[in-house]
Amino acid sequence: MLVFLYYGTVKAGYDYLAQENWIGTVDIDKKLAETGEFFSLKVTGDSMYPVLVEDDIVIIKKQNDFESGDIVVAIVNGDEATIKKGKKGNNSILLQPINSNYEPLIFTEEEMKTIPVTIVGIVKQLKREF
Repeated sequence: MLVFLYYGTVKAGYDYLAQENWIGTVDIDKKLAETGEFFSLKVTGDSMYPVLVEDDIVIIKKQNDFESGDIVVAIVNGDEATIKKGKKGNNSILLQPINSNYEPLIFTEEEMKTIPVTIVGIVKQLKREF
């Protein structure tokens, strides 16, 4: 059995306004859907190239924490969505693009509260059409 999710877009880059802009639906396996709450996004930009490319659809498990190495979706400044590889430091997090043409973003615990920076989920599955 399949479960259908609506999806919007997320920037694999920076300075992308996050908004609920539903552009389609995607199906996920019921077994995955039973493990938590999910949403899906279409990737725009190239900061996660070659792992994620333009128009990839990622299935994200809603959660506000991550393990180092997870690919995370974060909201920065309250309204800018980005997708990056997350790494935890002692008192900070690093949002690392895979494409070396982009610089990482580093936020202290204090900056995460004041800017703010919010982790909204981790990528659990990739859907790609050829």
